[in-house]
Amino acid sequence: MGGTQYWNDTRHPNADVTGNVEVRIARGLSLSASASYNFVRSQRFLSASDASDAEVLLQLRQLRTAYQYSGRLGLSYTFGSVYNSVVNPRLWGG
Repeated sequence: MGGTQYWNDTRHPNADVTGNVEVRIARGLSLSASASYNFVRSQRFLSASDASDAEVLLQLRQLRTAYQYSGRLGLSYTFGSVYNSVVNPRLWGG
């Protein structure tokens, strides 16, 4: 969890929550997932007037938002020798 706020204006806070998880499926195979949700109130730089549909679609103007969210899913496989410390002794401080 985290948050930010303008030091001179308490009406515009931001808060965010992020979670990560990684699960080992088999030897060397892992599944990872993460999610994030942001509560956004600090968009003071946006124009107060309404934007037309064409301006938004052409990304000429941005609309105010109250939240943002994202999610990620990943699959990774790690491989190597069981004798890795013999092959490269620097990994074990030797």
